[in-house]
Amino acid sequence: INGGRRTSLFKVVKACAFVACALMLSGFTSERVSFQNVAVFDDTKPATLQGLLAKPDGDGKFPAVILWHTCGGIADHVTKLWPEFFTGLGYATLTIDSFGPRNHKTCMAPTSLMTPPGRHAPSGDPYGALRYLASLPYIDARRVALMGFSYGGIMTAYISNTTFATPEGLRFKTLVSFYGHCSKSTPDAALYPGGDPKYPWLIVIGEKETPAFHKSCETLSNKRGVTMKVLLN
Repeated sequence: INGGRRTSLFKVVKACAFVACALMLSGFTSERVSFQNVAVFDDTKPATLQGLLAKPDGDGKFPAVILWHTCGGIADHVTKLWPEFFTGLGYATLTIDSFGPRNHKTCMAPTSLMTPPGRHAPSGDPYGALRYLASLPYIDARRVALMGFSYGGIMTAYISNTTFATPEGLRFKTLVSFYGHCSKSTPDAALYPGGDPKYPWLIVIGEKETPAFHKSCETLSNKRGVTMKVLLN
């Protein structure tokens, strides 16, 4: 999602790939916002989501990154570290909370939040975030990426194989997934993209991650538009 003098997201994450590097950057400000999810399926229940919006100084228009949390819910990496890192590079960020508004603390209760990931309400959460960002005058809606961690990464893998768009026709520019597997439900299940993924997609996974996670993503690493990086211990 590069443009002008701003650094492309793929180059940023591939060159850094460590959350710790965010600690080297200056402070930033953020604000709590709310927005509606988008119905990916006809039976999707409407939900008012909570988010944390951070932006660089200036008037924009800024590219943006939507941050999607882990199975443990909202934590510092999506509320402080990555927002600080990206705003320092000229990106706005919007962290979404898929669990809080639904009165869940983790993705394991109920299990429907995880299996199958494509068929439950949070599938539409990042699209709601994208729609909200597009309504802000200082955001470039053509350059919005989705970056998911663990649970968010698994859901990002699902989105990689869809052509869904918001009612306004908005889609993501690119996808990044950290520490998630690339299969439909469990790591040994069928892979999401039957053909090539529908987006440029960076997959980042730890060296000591569950072998099944590695295997499910390595199978996709040679597909068009996919880049896979393994973080060494």
